[in-house]
Amino acid sequence: MLKAAPLCSKLALIAVTLVGVSCGDTTEPTPDAETMNMEEDAGVPCGSAGAQLLVRDKADVEGCEWVRGSMHVPDWFEVTLPFGRLRRIDENLSFFRPHHLRNFRGLERLERVGEELSIRLDNSGELVALDGLESLREVGSLKIEGNSNLASLTGLSGLETVRGDVLIRDNTSLPAAQIKAFLSHVRVEGTTQVTGNEP
Repeated sequence: MLKAAPLCSKLALIAVTLVGVSCGDTTEPTPDAETMNMEEDAGVPCGSAGAQLLVRDKADVEGCEWVRGSMHVPDWFEVTLPFGRLRRIDENLSFFRPHHLRNFRGLERLERVGEELSIRLDNSGELVALDGLESLREVGSLKIEGNSNLASLTGLSGLETVRGDVLIRDNTSLPAAQIKAFLSHVRVEGTTQVTGNEP
């Protein structure tokens, strides 16, 4: 009878053609403690990495605490956002022409957007403040543009870090003093572009 060690040595030479033969330790690596803790802390997930979650109805995000991809809030959305449990978005968060939004109440627990946070109404909405985003601490990049009624950035008072670029453009009711105060407490690791806002 062949001993186990010689058998494994021979099989190692032709392992690419064999299925179900194990020589040595083939235990799959387990996630490190830090990775496991991050996922546990993220809470109840929804969406998929690399995909966009289009919020068509409140049921799409009911109970969701962590979006694994991107999330887009469309133009028809109601006055109050139904994201009271949401804490983290791994990729992008975009608001494009949600005409009825006056603020972001309903996002009070959101702490992190991994990539871009984009707020754009194309000068056709009712957004006057960013209240509701006070818990936000970090974003990948930030775009606030074309919001003609936006007059305050105090809702972003908790934001500490923008890991990429900041663009604040064509918000014709947004005073320069508000922008200056906002930028004074945020660490921007990329470039900053401010243009076309209220003088």
